[in-house]
Amino acid sequence: MGYQLNADALNTVFAKWSDTYDIYAPKLFAGTGRSSMQDIVRYGKITKPEEIVWDKRSDYSAKDVLLPVCQTLFYFNENTVTEAEAPEKGAIILLRSCDLHAIKRFDYMYLQNGPEDYYYKRVRDRVKFVLMGCSQEFENCFCVSMGTNTSDNYDVALNFKDGQYFLDVKDDVLGKAVTEAKAPEADVVPDHVTENKLQVHIPENLSSAIAKSHVWDEYDKRCIKCGRCTLACPTCTCWSMQDVFFTEDHKAGERRRVQTSIASMSNCRKA
Repeated sequence: MGYQLNADALNTVFAKWSDTYDIYAPKLFAGTGRSSMQDIVRYGKITKPEEIVWDKRSDYSAKDVLLPVCQTLFYFNENTVTEAEAPEKGAIILLRSCDLHAIKRFDYMYLQNGPEDYYYKRVRDRVKFVLMGCSQEFENCFCVSMGTNTSDNYDVALNFKDGQYFLDVKDDVLGKAVTEAKAPEADVVPDHVTENKLQVHIPENLSSAIAKSHVWDEYDKRCIKCGRCTLACPTCTCWSMQDVFFTEDHKAGERRRVQTSIASMSNCRKA
C-alpha cells in the first residue's frame, strides 16, 4: 500500500516506530572525518526524518548495525560464563538498494554457510528494512552493472521529493503507524537509477585464480593495513577474536569479536 506523508506526519510515524525500534539511517557526523574540518556520512541512530542524508552516499555501510565493529560475546571469570545481553530494541535500517543486496551476503555467511551464528541471528530476527529510493546516481556508482539498483526485499520503501515522503508499505507492524497517521494513499514505486556513467563488465568464467593476478600489486604496495577496507566494505564478514582481561591473573574478562581482515589483523589492538 502506498502513502504520501509530509514531514510532520512522518515524524509522528518515526515516534511510534521508536517505541519498539531504534531507527538507523545515513547521518551526517560533522568534523569527524579524516581531518578535523571534514564531515563524514555514516549510519547512526536518528529520531527525525530531517536527519536522513539523501544527497550524499554514505562513507560506510549499514552492516555496523548487524555486526558492530566491536561486539562483546560473553563475560567470564574463574567459574562462570555469562552471555552478553542483546540490544533492548529491534532495529529499523534505512538503506539504499545496493546495501540491501549486501545484506543477502551477510545472511548467507552467517545463517546458511554452516551452523547459524547465534549472535548475528538474534539481531537479524528483529531488524526491519526501509529501502531509500535513489532518484539519481552518485559519483563512481556502478549498481546497474551489478544488478543491485533495484530490490523488492524490503518492509517499507521510502522516496523523498519536494519535501514530501512517499511510502510503499509491505510490513503490517510498521504499516500500523502509517495508517494511524491518516496519510492519503498514493501509487508508490521505489526510485532507482537505470543507467550509470561508470560501467563495470565482469569477465565470463571468472575463477578464484583472479586473486593471484598482478592487477592487485598496486593495491598491495599502497596498503598500510589500516583496516578501513574491512570497515567500509558492505560485504566483508571477517573478524578476529579477542579476550580482554579485567584482572592481572587473567581469570576474569570478556570475549569480543572485532571486524578485521588479513590485511589489517596486525594492527588490531584491544580497546
